[in-house]
Order: sequence, then structure tokens, then C-alpha cells
Amino acid sequence: MKTNEDILRTFYQVERISLRDKDLFWNVSPGLMDRKLTHEIKNPKSDEVIVGAHKRINENLFKELIKARITQVRAALQDLEGAYSVADVVNRQTGEVLLEANKPLTPESGRHSPKAVSPKLTCSSRSATTSV
Repeated sequence: MKTNEDILRTFYQVERISLRDKDLFWNVSPGLMDRKLTHEIKNPKSDEVIVGAHKRINENLFKELIKARITQVRAALQDLEGAYSVADVVNRQTGEVLLEANKPLTPESGRHSPKAVSPKLTCSSRSATTSV
């Protein structure tokens, strides 16, 4: 019998979101294309802004991210609108399940202490044009 995670991974593009120092970081992947992120993205070497805050990441800008060897970009909870957790998100200290697999991420999902949450959150989107 397949788990929710197996089923979601079969039918949806899955993106990895990491939690570090109370901030969310989205691994750079094609799933970023056509998205608008809350935070600007800067080249780590030159400090030049590659993608401005709330600007759409088109194919050319995505290529610039790859060229600059950026592996993760800062994201905000609202950037993950429409995303679902592929696996349970668990508080590592208490074992409490904070977000069950196959449940949408909501502002309520972000109310828990980020330091206590499992550091990797894998999400999928049910939107036909984007995935998170």
C-alpha cells in the first residue's frame, strides 16, 4: 500500500523547503520559475540584485540564479500559498505532528517555533502552473 507521500511524489512536482534560523529557504529548481517571492535575491559574490522582491522569476532570471551558483533562496510563508506538505512536519523536541502530510500550508502552519520543527519541509502544489 502506498503512503500519502508516495502518491504525492507520483503526481506532483516536489520542492524542498528548508528551515534555518527562523527563515524558510527554497532550493533553487525549475519550480521557482514563474513565481514571485517576497524577498529579493542577490548574487552572493557581488551583492547585486538578480531578482527584485515581488518580481516574477522568468527563464532568464532563473538561468542567472544558476550562473551565480545560488542553491537556495529565502522565502516567506506567503510564497508557499497553494503548497501541501508531502510528509508530516514534526517537532523534533516533542514529537508533535505540526502539519500532517497532504495538508495545505497556511499562516496557521507557521505559528510553531521554527527551531523546533524538522529542518526539511517538502512541499507540493496542486496548481497546474506552479509547484512549491
